[in-house]
Amino acid sequence: MPDLHCSFAVLGTTGNPWADMHILLHAQILIIVSFAYLAVTVRDVRRKGRDIWVIKVVERPAGRYLALNQYLFYPSLTVALSAVWIAYDAYVYGMFGPAQGNPRSLFYWLTLCWLPFFALLAATTYSITSAANLASRGRQPHSHRLGPFTSAAMFTVLFPVLLGLVLAVGIWTGSRWHRFASRWEEAYQFLGQQAAAYTGGAPDPARVQQADAMLGARCATAMKAKDALLTNSIVYIVAAAVLVALNLFSGIYLLSTLRYIVDRQLIVPRGTALVAPLQPLRSSTPNGADATLADVNEVGQPIAAWEAAAEAEVTKLKMHRLRWDVTLFFMSVVPSCLAFIGYTAWLGTQMIAIMSDPRKYEFATLGMIWIYAFVSLVCLSALTVKTFLSLRLAARRRLEPVAPVTESQSQRRYRPTEQVRPHDWAEEHEEYGVGGEKEDWPRGGYSWDEKRGGERPPLE
Repeated sequence: MPDLHCSFAVLGTTGNPWADMHILLHAQILIIVSFAYLAVTVRDVRRKGRDIWVIKVVERPAGRYLALNQYLFYPSLTVALSAVWIAYDAYVYGMFGPAQGNPRSLFYWLTLCWLPFFALLAATTYSITSAANLASRGRQPHSHRLGPFTSAAMFTVLFPVLLGLVLAVGIWTGSRWHRFASRWEEAYQFLGQQAAAYTGGAPDPARVQQADAMLGARCATAMKAKDALLTNSIVYIVAAAVLVALNLFSGIYLLSTLRYIVDRQLIVPRGTALVAPLQPLRSSTPNGADATLADVNEVGQPIAAWEAAAEAEVTKLKMHRLRWDVTLFFMSVVPSCLAFIGYTAWLGTQMIAIMSDPRKYEFATLGMIWIYAFVSLVCLSALTVKTFLSLRLAARRRLEPVAPVTESQSQRRYRPTEQVRPHDWAEEHEEYGVGGEKEDWPRGGYSWDEKRGGERPPLE
């Protein structure tokens, strides 16, 4: 491919492929940002005193559900994908640089690049979809919209089936193009030998017939390779469209569920202390519990209602951060899949024109890498900054004393506030993006839920 070789040389490549790494500088920056996000995420998990996990089985009354920790999956797979693409960049520019390489394995490299690409998109899609399912309510009590079997089937479809299909179709297409490159190289070498041996006069009819047969075989294999690439493009477009649909539906559903949880307004029942008492009050309850205590903290010590209100404010901040995380995670997939659909359609329908234009060929080999690395860099940088600011805010709030709130007697009776929930509830939502059964918490002894119905306590 002398024309392509000359074009890539003009674009600034050198004899050493690793000297051309400035072409994928944003992919290298993406690796650095991924490690930075892993560092702040691990620090955040250790601050909460929780275990670091990647895949976990979540117990529910309906059965067991598989959950993926997207906070660790996304940056780890991004590092692996960026490393593969940087190696692919070195291969392409080494092949078309001053020292030409063998282009036959180029299309196998393309398959190797798309496999971790789809693995990352599938992991993000399943994480968002399973989180939305675990936050949903089914028709039966204590159930979700998707049962354990359906959730496991979705995991199987998104990972083994999808990745196996991408790998199989890519290898099949690569073999067709490998055969076409072999036929092209044989015909090119034969014509070069005949041109060098030609001394004038009439050409040998046998050699002319042999050259025609080789050129005919080259054209036949070229059409088969083109059809294989078109089939490959259709499969990739359908797979990317499925990922887009799942991410949009699941992400929007999960965000609306989280917003509903945070925006609920509840009523504190009468007789509950809303300010810190100067002296501990004697218990007037039959079981001997102190009436001024509303909940227990993470070490098992009871806390008053005014302290629980401060904890509810922290919970609301954590839920706000979770909505940001969910948005950035599924938004990192949707633009990438849409760009990939357009790129694949262009590649599958314009392959002959791409092969004849060196600059189009360069964009065909590296264009999608540039696009996806840019989108991932923006989303992952935003996640890193957001997590770092949350760590700073949590450290600052631990140092600030909680000021007691004084209210009048009329405001104490019915005051809108956040529901007092177990401490681990916010951590579970922040870690998984999912929640437990919201009906499991005692409501009758606590408060009256204004939005979800129920009988309002009578006025005194």
